[in-house]
Amino acid sequence: MPSLHVTIPVVVAAEVIGALRSRWRWLWVLYPATVAFGVLLMAEHYLLDTLGGAAVGLVALMVVRSLPARVLSGSERDHQTNGISRRVVHEYSTYSGPRR
Repeated sequence: MPSLHVTIPVVVAAEVIGALRSRWRWLWVLYPATVAFGVLLMAEHYLLDTLGGAAVGLVALMVVRSLPARVLSGSERDHQTNGISRRVVHEYSTYSGPRR
């Protein structure tokens, strides 16, 4: 079973390394490496579990990055709603308080 203890740090480190431009960004590689070492040291998972967790994180990151921006922002869902829900959303977004 892939280790989610390792999956999440791999995803976080990959995103931070991709977002930063400093030469120190590569220190973020230590985060998943340290977690993987700790998980192995405490015998929570086997080596293949930690490697599988890292692979799952990288594959998930590639899948999310390959999605179009409109799917991630939720605008795709707006095309599937009916007129009633659009009206409710519009009324809610233009609400200025109780009428007097």
